[in-house]
Amino acid sequence: MMENLRYPVKTMVGLAVAAALSLYGTLAFYEDQTVRNQNMGDPYHIGDEVQRLAPLNREIPPGTLLGYITDVDRGQQFMAVQYAVAPRLLVDAPLQDLVLGDFSRALDYAEFGRQHGLTLAKEFPLGAVLFRRPH
Repeated sequence: MMENLRYPVKTMVGLAVAAALSLYGTLAFYEDQTVRNQNMGDPYHIGDEVQRLAPLNREIPPGTLLGYITDVDRGQQFMAVQYAVAPRLLVDAPLQDLVLGDFSRALDYAEFGRQHGLTLAKEFPLGAVLFRRPH
């Protein structure tokens, strides 16, 4: 049999105040973070990369291992591209059968590929290129 427990009024008021302050803190944090996100935008341009690589993602099955080659410093760009092509696995080397070329400017992609032992498979918009490694 359960006992009917009664707490003192001060305890119940204290719990209500603590719950109200917790809820207020949560809502204030959410509002501040929303404003901060709107002001900062997407500092790593991951949303842009997801859109730019969407055509490639439609053609490459999830789980595919992709090499990576680019004409710029890899740094944060590689991480943004890696996120954008997931769940495909991007490896920071052009040694796989399929290699994603990520270019900052237009150039002769077929010639670039030949210089790196790759064959141009398909060009996508905005500097995304798919290469194949000949067997």
